[in-house]
Amino acid sequence: MKVLCFFIILISLAPLFSQQSPALAVMYLETNASQGSTSVISQDDKDALALAVREMILADLSSMDFLILVEREELERILEEQRLGLSGLLDQETASEAGELLGARYLLTGSLIFTGQAVSLNLKISDTQSGRVESSISKTAHLEQSFILQEEVLEELILRWGLELSQEDRRRLSLRDNPSLQGLIHLGNALDAQNKGDYQKALTYLQAA
Repeated sequence: MKVLCFFIILISLAPLFSQQSPALAVMYLETNASQGSTSVISQDDKDALALAVREMILADLSSMDFLILVEREELERILEEQRLGLSGLLDQETASEAGELLGARYLLTGSLIFTGQAVSLNLKISDTQSGRVESSISKTAHLEQSFILQEEVLEELILRWGLELSQEDRRRLSLRDNPSLQGLIHLGNALDAQNKGDYQKALTYLQAA
């Protein structure tokens, strides 16, 4: 429970950023469908994990002073109003349109691919103006290592983007507890319930985490 509260508090206390910092929108992560998949977890759990991993990415990035993040509420409102794709499967034209509407120069998109007891996290950062992929990475780990996988992939993604984490950024990341796989699923379910306006259900999932 304290881990999940940490993420919520961290996002709400994001620092003020320089106006020269690049604006980045973190999109929803795509998952592979369960039909024909050899994954040991259900589609509902996959979708919950995708929401939880995105939340952790937002929490990590919000603590870094070299980025401006598009606020979650603004991103979801605009994408819903404009009926743009919410997942990582945006084409160049849609990505450019989303970037313009969101005021974001860059989009972070990606996917979680589940096979057996393994999960692959694929992330990329694209320039919405040029369509160029600025940075991309894909790594695979055991399902139980989903939290650590997210940390490693995000850090390397940032390095490949030509940016570098400060010592303080690394220290903050090292202080976090590692939630279990079930804890991440509970977090994702809580986020889904919150997005649907069912705050009591969201609280129940958070308390179970």
